[in-house]
Amino acid sequence: MEEILKLLDDHYILKLDERGNVDEIISFYDDSIFHEPFIEMVSNDDKKKAAKIFLDALENNYGKGIIRLRRGEGYSIFDVKMVKSNDIILLLAREIGREKPSFIADLLGNVVEVSDEWEALLNQNLFDVVEGKEKLLAAVREAVEKGVYDGNAFINEKEVRFRIKATTHLEFFVEEDIYRLLEKIMDAGNAKEIFNSIQEAMHMVAEDFYIRLFDMEAGTRKEAVYRYPILRRGEVVGEILLYEDMDENDLTMVKMISFLSSKASERIKEVYNILNDFAFYKIDVGGNIIYVNPKFEK
Repeated sequence: MEEILKLLDDHYILKLDERGNVDEIISFYDDSIFHEPFIEMVSNDDKKKAAKIFLDALENNYGKGIIRLRRGEGYSIFDVKMVKSNDIILLLAREIGREKPSFIADLLGNVVEVSDEWEALLNQNLFDVVEGKEKLLAAVREAVEKGVYDGNAFINEKEVRFRIKATTHLEFFVEEDIYRLLEKIMDAGNAKEIFNSIQEAMHMVAEDFYIRLFDMEAGTRKEAVYRYPILRRGEVVGEILLYEDMDENDLTMVKMISFLSSKASERIKEVYNILNDFAFYKIDVGGNIIYVNPKFEK
């Protein structure tokens, strides 16, 4: 068992009972979860997804997914797997990124810090750009009193779902931002959906880029500053090329897009159907054809 755990030294590991309570902490960053329901660590938006992972483990002995877990005053994004053995469910969680606020305002609603997608809000007052000032005021009041608020609002004529975390400032996490797009990559049901979701996510972090996934391409391929492969069980099936210098946060986000695209590509089944749309064959060292696929035979 110790040798196995050494292979998982980049994972947090918990043992859950069949009711989802933490029965033993093998390695985790928060000891207060001991004997508590694991679901309490999960962000409100991901509780259904976490429940599905748990039920899959109960019924099929294995479940996995990408969910956000509470960490300190915010949330981190984790690649989570659950494996059932006898009456115990082993939970393995590997951190793949930290959730960052879309924008930050002071307690009076003045926006003091923004992500690139919300640059238009910088130095504005939220009460001047939000439809329904009374609703926003109630949301801010609840966030200040309880520490957090989940809800919807119209910001710059666009309806968004957001979470407010109140400390010395108000941190707004907009669900339509990059992390929701990362979830779309993982939820994609086929290669085309993965490819489209990659494009959406990349448009949030870069202007000049090239994407390839299987036979699909977007952008112009040229000499790149950065290259991130998309893998399927160790085989390169795509890539993301960047043509400009980027800050560390944006590069980390592209790495996440590459990682999640690889995970999503491993799940889909129609890859082999895609390959069968192309004629290919294998030859031995003597140049003799030793295999042809059905498309080639036609």
